[in-house]
Amino acid sequence: MSTGNPDAIPAQGSPSHPLPSLGVPMNGQTRAQITDELEAIPRGSLAQNIYRMVYQQARLNGLGSRPEIGPTSEDAHAFALQTVREQHPDFWPTLIDGFQ
Repeated sequence: MSTGNPDAIPAQGSPSHPLPSLGVPMNGQTRAQITDELEAIPRGSLAQNIYRMVYQQARLNGLGSRPEIGPTSEDAHAFALQTVREQHPDFWPTLIDGFQ
């Protein structure tokens, strides 16, 4: 349903912390780096999968040309954790040892 009105498009993420825009497409090296990082964040419960998705989007944003989130994996982790905990307050992500 395209009305031409950007206000008619629902925001992604939660109302208080919408997912960041991605900015420009990433180069292959950046995408490979993020893919490697995602190997340390296994799929799992609904909350774990949301964390993984938000982390990926935050990393893409942080490494993009118009970042709204800091450029480090720690920045992406903090953003993803805060976002997931709005709906799952006791959530702790499962991370494989060595996650940086």
